[in-house]
Amino acid sequence: TPLLQFVPWRSYALQMIAEGYLPLWNPLVGMGAPLIANYQSAIFYPPNVLLALTGPAWGQGLLVMLHLQWAAVGMLLFLRRLVVRRIGQIIAGLAFSLSGYMVARAGFLSINAAAAWLPWVVLACDRLVEDGSHEFTWRQRITPALQMAVCLAMQWLAGHAQTSWYTLVFILVWAVLRSLAAG
Repeated sequence: TPLLQFVPWRSYALQMIAEGYLPLWNPLVGMGAPLIANYQSAIFYPPNVLLALTGPAWGQGLLVMLHLQWAAVGMLLFLRRLVVRRIGQIIAGLAFSLSGYMVARAGFLSINAAAAWLPWVVLACDRLVEDGSHEFTWRQRITPALQMAVCLAMQWLAGHAQTSWYTLVFILVWAVLRSLAAG
């Protein structure tokens, strides 16, 4: 899939941008297909700027590695927030980032990128739910809300709608359960 879809889409988009054009259309697929509107091409996903610096072929592998590391750090920080012991944080971070799901889908670049944001979204959700249960000023409430907005935006820009929708369902359930547990 990456050799037939993601790398050609992103390579062509980079070529169009370098030539001064907005990559609206991909004439290389069948009778042509939308490129910028192709959600999985992830043209607006900020980490994909790395592809312009390293080239799409080498950059894709680097992005996969960086997203797996990002997933591990996110899980570690989430479990730190839940007051899990340090060894548990490390094991969970490694287990999530190197799980069969994450590694097997390393070649499905949009899933890899979107799934890496999952622990970060849940972490931001947990901060928002907890901060909402206490008396805080609006400035203290805005920080977790902004963190949540940035994490969700990055996940949606990563280019895999199903993973993003599953995350929204998960954080809804998490927020309800966390609120019930709090009181």
